[in-house]
Amino acid sequence: MRRLAASIDALTAEEYTLARLAELASRVEPDERDWYLVTTEFTLHAIRDPQAAWVLARHDERLRAEIARGLALVLRRAGRELTVDADRFARLLIALREGGLAQSYVEPDALPPGSLERQFLPAFLEASTRELPEPSASGGQSKRSGSDAVT
Repeated sequence: MRRLAASIDALTAEEYTLARLAELASRVEPDERDWYLVTTEFTLHAIRDPQAAWVLARHDERLRAEIARGLALVLRRAGRELTVDADRFARLLIALREGGLAQSYVEPDALPPGSLERQFLPAFLEASTRELPEPSASGGQSKRSGSDAVT
């Protein structure tokens, strides 16, 4: 999440497009495979153990909230907003990422890591967002790059 946030913060205002955001979100770092294996093992354990499931659900809830907040911010910078529930959309993003990685690690030649996100995330974002109204001359919203919030 930190690497993605840093990449997004480095964008200029002109680079805040749905395609560019999807490209950044589709990057898969080499060390991500080990983390994927660990989290998959814990998920399998949580499916069998109610206490582990409770712990994993709390962790996932915090992760989704972080994704939803970050997504809302970058979409505002891109002049857009979600038209669907942010938590549900975060679940979809996680499912796309985790499902894509599972298939990529089994068949890396047929489906390189990140390729599903690159192919489908722009369309998901387009279908699940709308353009924000243009700012008024009296000082409405403006798009800015960097960590500062949109005003």
